[in-house]
Amino acid sequence: VKILGEDGSVSGIECVKMVLGDVDTSGRKRPTPLTGSEHIIDCKAVIMAIGQSISLDFISENATLTNRGALAVSDSMKTNIPGVFGGGDCVIGPSSVIDAIASGAIAARSIDAYLSGTWGTPMEPEYAEKIWLTDETKIDPKIRQRPRYLSPNRRVTNFEEIESNLTFEQGITEALRCLHCGPCDTCLEKDETCLTDKANVNEALCSGCGTCSTVCPYNSVLRTELGLALIDESTCKGCGTCAASCPDRAISMRRLSDDCLYDEIRPGGKQ
Repeated sequence: VKILGEDGSVSGIECVKMVLGDVDTSGRKRPTPLTGSEHIIDCKAVIMAIGQSISLDFISENATLTNRGALAVSDSMKTNIPGVFGGGDCVIGPSSVIDAIASGAIAARSIDAYLSGTWGTPMEPEYAEKIWLTDETKIDPKIRQRPRYLSPNRRVTNFEEIESNLTFEQGITEALRCLHCGPCDTCLEKDETCLTDKANVNEALCSGCGTCSTVCPYNSVLRTELGLALIDESTCKGCGTCAASCPDRAISMRRLSDDCLYDEIRPGGKQ
């Protein structure tokens, strides 16, 4: 309903529950406020993320726009107007908060260079900190945990499951094992002729969160100037760890794609 303030700062949001009302002219039920459902959510900050349209009335008519009506900028977020930089939704369109933060960080560095007189000096891209071990000699091997099985004498007397689940302790131990994340023995043997497919990043979906860079066991994920993920195919082993971890589903694998996995699962489901 409205944003509340106290001493010049945000103190909360007043909200009201909605219910579906009568059908309107479009044939759909129109949401209407529920009387007496008003409530306040305490907070210290409010981020607008409701897909608002772009208003460029404040900028010069000479500003270059894209065919989508967004502000056209270079990789450094600079517009065609001297001293004017852009970022966020007015450049990339409606997107996530992290996209706006990423473009804001790039624009801030560019503005600093512009004002300090160092404009034109190539800016080194920032990379996420590498925290995974890539030296297998530093990884202690752990034996695979095995479930318990019913003895043959007991199997013939009942219809119980012959294979039990792992115990809690076994589950913890198994979860702590290093699986190497390689797609096959060729990867573990460091065979550089391996032709397995590589991870592919869809930049339109990538939010630059850095999750893939953190989980990649081969340090194969770099960053573009816009902060988006970039796969180094010379070191990528195609293990699919980044694709499995990506919260935006921006990374895909042909060999480990959803369609391939479904094809493997369907026969078992029919049985």
